[in-house]
Amino acid sequence: MEAGNYRWERKQGFNTEVVQTDAASPYQIAEHFSPISSNSHSKVDIVIENDPKITVYLWNKEGRLKEIDIKNNQISIPENKGRYIYEVVGQWDNGEVSYTFVVNIND
Repeated sequence: MEAGNYRWERKQGFNTEVVQTDAASPYQIAEHFSPISSNSHSKVDIVIENDPKITVYLWNKEGRLKEIDIKNNQISIPENKGRYIYEVVGQWDNGEVSYTFVVNIND
């Protein structure tokens, strides 16, 4: 996965420092990303350090198409042949990070 946007808060005494980036969209990141080759009906395990709350979205050139069901940190790959762009948003208590990956269904 490739990291995109992130937002992080750091508290120091009475002050809170917020760091936020504005990266390319997952669709734009995917243009330069080598896809994972897979067969239909496969599953993808999503593992992110420090066990954040994870939300997964399917993307196209217009933006987010839909939220993808995730169970036990796994998503199911579609049945149809093609290229699929996913955004994984990891949320921790003090911030969140957007990650992108691409799956190419060969059969």
